[in-house]
Amino acid sequence: MSSSSPALAEAQVAVIVLAVARERAADGKALLAEPMAQGTVLTTTLRHVRASGLPLTMVADAVWRAELLREGVALNELVTLAPEQAALGLAIAAGVTNRPNVAGWLVLPADMPAVAPDTLRRLAQAVQEAHEAPMVYPEHRGQRGQPMGFAGELCADLLRLTDDDSVRRLLARFPTQPVPVPDAGVLVRVRQRAALATAQRLQEIETSP
Repeated sequence: MSSSSPALAEAQVAVIVLAVARERAADGKALLAEPMAQGTVLTTTLRHVRASGLPLTMVADAVWRAELLREGVALNELVTLAPEQAALGLAIAAGVTNRPNVAGWLVLPADMPAVAPDTLRRLAQAVQEAHEAPMVYPEHRGQRGQPMGFAGELCADLLRLTDDDSVRRLLARFPTQPVPVPDAGVLVRVRQRAALATAQRLQEIETSP
């Protein structure tokens, strides 16, 4: 369970972790359960969010509910969706609904276990400081990565999201700001087996002395 006080949480940027079917490849459930150095793909992503110190909201298919509760995700941090609600826009809106009063949000796919806690903190700071662009994204060696960051002023717009098209329209409406990061993990989504090997290698680098 999160130890942040309500006042502290509202001053921070929350991380919305998406573990919904619409955001995964056909064998995505199996890939999220694949082992890594200190857990599975899913639990490693969760562990990195916890290590960042940022407030968490998990938006997940109901099939993950029991496992996430065993991993220490609190009931007030967990939103489970039925299959018909698993569109990207609806999933983001559900996460924002669960954390409506924070300073902003980072939307992190659950299949990105190589994103380091320090990268999440850096992006959260950029969201709070990006006065001319209400959206930010990490950039590693000129390549655009994830998670995407949204400032609190976009709350009403995020709550209106429904499907992929509504997300694309939102991204087109507002300026975005790149945040250079040294973390190659922002480019790696475990949607195929080859990406899993890359994520495991980056994780080994992170945990090596």
